[in-house]
Amino acid sequence: MDYCDVALYVMTPEYGAASQLEKINMLDYADLIAINKFDKAGALDALHDVRKQYKRNNNLWDAKDEDLPVVGSIASQFNDPGVNQLFGRLMHRIAEKTGVHFGEDRPDKPVTATSTKSSSSLPPASATCPRSRRPTGNIMIG
Repeated sequence: MDYCDVALYVMTPEYGAASQLEKINMLDYADLIAINKFDKAGALDALHDVRKQYKRNNNLWDAKDEDLPVVGSIASQFNDPGVNQLFGRLMHRIAEKTGVHFGEDRPDKPVTATSTKSSSSLPPASATCPRSRRPTGNIMIG
């Protein structure tokens, strides 16, 4: 039985030893995985380990790391490139699974990785999501 259309698993780099990742079942079910607090020590190692475990769980041995749905983010930082990338990937995944498209997200426009430099530009005030195009299902954030 499905409980949501898109599952986002948010974790921190402090999950313990790499062997602990084998016990996190949500890595098997999540459409996207966010490693928040990416400014903490060990965050790059955590990103590497989570990507490696995701490849194992999904038999994606030849997949490129940047193509995996694992993103590092700093939610407390304004306009964080990781949060921006996560949001873009989330909107793209919602469109893939539900057929509902928000804003500029279209199936023919793939999500690309954001640069490491922060942009100081903000979206225009008119960039809103029309209510009539919201998905009817649930989105789970764990």
